Amino acid sequence: MKKRLLILLLVLLLPAAQAHEGNDAYDPLGMWRVVGFGVIILALFALDALCFSHHISEFRKKVLFIATAACVLAVTAYIVGSTVLLNIASSTRGPVHWHADYEIWDCGQRVELVDPTGLSNRIGSSSFHEHNDDRIHVEGPVMSPENANLQEFFSVVDGELSQDAIRIPAQGGMVERANGQDCDGQPAVLQAFLLRVLNPDDRNGWLYSQQKLDDFAQYVLAPQEQVPPGDCIIIEFGPEKGRTEHLCETYRVAKERGELNGG
Repeated sequence: MKKRLLILLLVLLLPAAQAHEGNDAYDPLGMWRVVGFGVIILALFALDALCFSHHISEFRKKVLFIATAACVLAVTAYIVGSTVLLNIASSTRGPVHWHADYEIWDCGQRVELVDPTGLSNRIGSSSFHEHNDDRIHVEGPVMSPENANLQEFFSVVDGELSQDAIRIPAQGGMVERANGQDCDGQPAVLQAFLLRVLNPDDRNGWLYSQQKLDDFAQYVLAPQEQVPPGDCIIIEFGPEKGRTEHLCETYRVAKERGELNGG
């Protein structure tokens, strides 16, 4: 009986460990809440079996086993059902794994996002986050590609980004900058530059170009798994200019290897 309970508990936890935060329309009860209730019920069943193992009848054993199996099946069915519905409804028709590298510069000084803490090792949500690697991660089903933009990324990491202001939870504390402030006595503005590969399918012969983004807060990341050919995004607060001299580390390394050319 104990072995059966242990196996069923593992069956329950396996899909739960792989679950992502879902959309409320397809996960109305909350996936982790359902899993939590299921684990509590299983724990009570297991406790009952352990405490009364010497006095439990065969009929009661069967009832306990059936109830345990029903609990596991119900939770698993909910997880699988909500995941399948979410994947079908998403614009990507299933989970994706997109990446874009970025750098933030404040008056010529590099700004690093605060380090993640906890077992998740991420800043942000399960579907939109950073792992202390200067890389934006988009993981899981995407309901609308427009949601994978820079403004949303800064929102999920507890910062803010608009066309004229930025707030960054940085290593040394919150950094806030807005148009109208200055850098070393010079008028400064918030601006962003995109370095994007023009031929992502031509590995080892990539060409990239640079452009200054107008509506950068709403910029949607390129749907690429690797960087390059995924985007390199440079956000700067400083004197206004037409181009940036900065380059993401992955782009710099690819150029040194001869895999990437342009500018």
